[in-house]
Amino acid sequence: MVHEDEVSLLEESYPWNNLKQKSKRYPRSLEFIIAVAFSSLGFILGVGFGPYWPGRLDTLCIARTAMPSPLTSDVKVSYHEQLFNSTLFGTSIYRQEPSPEVDQAWVDIGVYLGVILVDADKATKAGITKGHITTPPEAGGQYFVNVEVFHQLHCLNLLRKTNYWNHDYYSKLGEKEFVNEDHIVRMHADHCLDALREQLMCTADIGVLPYVRVKDRDRAYPDFPAAPHMCRTFEDIREWAREQQLGSEWTEFLHDPQPGDIVLDQIP
Repeated sequence: MVHEDEVSLLEESYPWNNLKQKSKRYPRSLEFIIAVAFSSLGFILGVGFGPYWPGRLDTLCIARTAMPSPLTSDVKVSYHEQLFNSTLFGTSIYRQEPSPEVDQAWVDIGVYLGVILVDADKATKAGITKGHITTPPEAGGQYFVNVEVFHQLHCLNLLRKTNYWNHDYYSKLGEKEFVNEDHIVRMHADHCLDALREQLMCTADIGVLPYVRVKDRDRAYPDFPAAPHMCRTFEDIREWAREQQLGSEWTEFLHDPQPGDIVLDQIP
């Protein structure tokens, strides 16, 4: 049975106003300082760590490891971890005896991808000057360019062809680079050797190769497949370059030098 005093207690409203009056009040100046401090902290964290959120890591990486390029606005350059498979006794198609199948494998990765056109604003950002060759102004004034990775792959392929165990095969074919006389082919190969040396030194790989032992052998061997690498996704870059190709007849787009064009005394 409920007593009358208990009923009156249950019906009595709680003194919320008194509670508010008793709560601790901070000076408005302190509240302002706290708000500013949190805002500043948020800004600092946003500026300092914002670029490192997963969605922006690839963009940050390409910005720090490559010169400006028209590709960065047209291709979403992404990265992935990859184990190399260039083992000492491997059977990669790229290292097999000369044959049409081997040559086609090299063609497929882009060794003969050539000239593309780049708009003037993108070319300027990539360091191309107004003196470099463009299409006629009435045709758009775009710049003729090559994507460097495909020149580098072309060079590697030429070094493969000029190796003494491959040279006779390609010399007898007399195609591509071998339509030229031997001293020109050699000059071309020397250029390629130096171009690849520069590239390797420029992008010096700081990964490390571990060593393993092999049964019945008293020495250690580098374990090539065990070294992980962070690689740009090559296929996206290759497909973009393929879509932009002008084809082998691109010289038809050339016009006579205009005032201000770069005209050298010898081939660079």
